[in-house]
Amino acid sequence: MALPCRTVFIQNGDRDYERKCRIAAAMSLLITFLAQLRAISDVRKMNLETLTRERSA
Repeated sequence: MALPCRTVFIQNGDRDYERKCRIAAAMSLLITFLAQLRAISDVRKMNLETLTRERSA
């Protein structure tokens, strides 16, 4: 598990590192969120295709 940004900042005393760490953490959350949206979209698409197939059969 990675150290929190604040802990690393206290150890290194590098403000730029803390800012970069926070930006990286925010981007990681954003990427995870977008991946989850994509997964939800894919599941809905599969469900819609299945429903369409069942109706046409």
